[in-house]
Amino acid sequence: AFGGDGDFSHGQMVRKCNAVLANGYGNLNQRVCSMVFKNFGGEVPRPDALTEEDEALLEVGYGLVEATRGDMEEYRIHKYCESIIRAVNAGNQYIDSQEPWVLRKTDLDRCGTVLWVEMEFLRCLSIV
Repeated sequence: AFGGDGDFSHGQMVRKCNAVLANGYGNLNQRVCSMVFKNFGGEVPRPDALTEEDEALLEVGYGLVEATRGDMEEYRIHKYCESIIRAVNAGNQYIDSQEPWVLRKTDLDRCGTVLWVEMEFLRCLSIV
C-alpha cells in the first residue's frame, strides 16, 4: 500500500501504477473501444434511458476531478492513486456486471447505452 511512513519505494510505486494502468485501465479501454468499433462502426452510440447502475458509474467519473483535487494540491500522491484505482475497479465491475458482449445479441440498444456509459467514464478518467 502507498502512504505509510518508511514503506515507500519508487520501484513499488511504478510497478503498482503500471499494473493498474495496463491491467485495469488499459484492458477496460481496449474492451470498450473494440466493442464500439465492432458493433457500432466505431461511433460512440447514443444512450437510451440510464439505469441506477449507469448513473452510479457516471457519478464516480464526474466526481473524479473534485475527489482528487485536494490530494494533488497537497502532494498526497498515494491518495490520488488510490482514488484512481478505485475508479478503474468500478469501471471494470460495471462492464462485467452489464455484460455488453451478451447484450449485443439480445438488446443492442441497451448494449449501446452500456458502452456509452463506459466511454463517458473513460473520458472522465482520462482527465484526471
